[in-house]
Amino acid sequence: CGNMWFKKKAPLGAAEAAAVEAFQLAKRSVVRDGKRTVVQTVKGEAFTTQAVQKQRRTDKLKRERAAERRQNEADRLTAEKNAPRIAALLKAGGGAAVIGWKVRVWWPEDEDWFQGTVERFDAGSGRHQVSYEDGDEQDVVLGKENDEHKVGFLRAPRGKAAAAANAAMSVAGHGGEAGAG
Repeated sequence: CGNMWFKKKAPLGAAEAAAVEAFQLAKRSVVRDGKRTVVQTVKGEAFTTQAVQKQRRTDKLKRERAAERRQNEADRLTAEKNAPRIAALLKAGGGAAVIGWKVRVWWPEDEDWFQGTVERFDAGSGRHQVSYEDGDEQDVVLGKENDEHKVGFLRAPRGKAAAAANAAMSVAGHGGEAGAG
């Protein structure tokens, strides 16, 4: 160090270190009703607060991840349950039969499932337009196993979406014989 007044402290021996620790403990300690209580210093309180906040954030993240895993498992089971129904719908009504269905699509780049709704079917290309909850749109081939996108059908259309799906099937020339709801 360039400070001429600075003197390096010699390392403390075991006895001196114990004396310093005892002094610091006595300085922070208060005896009340015959019991010794350690008074927390400002630095110690700040550290404890920071540690508690970090633990709370960690616990919250663990709860969120566990909830996400439970939801993914429930969605997987729902998709498996709906698979035979979807196969029958696609066979009977063609691609327009699944318009309005809520789906989950695996995005390999993000390694995550994203939920959306089937909005349209293009008979020329055999692709369905999926509108995702975050506003993205994508054309996906539904009803066939492909490496690009895994798709699970979660929920049939309800209300206005069911009416729109039936209308789309009518326009496609299938007369709406395969109910989507």
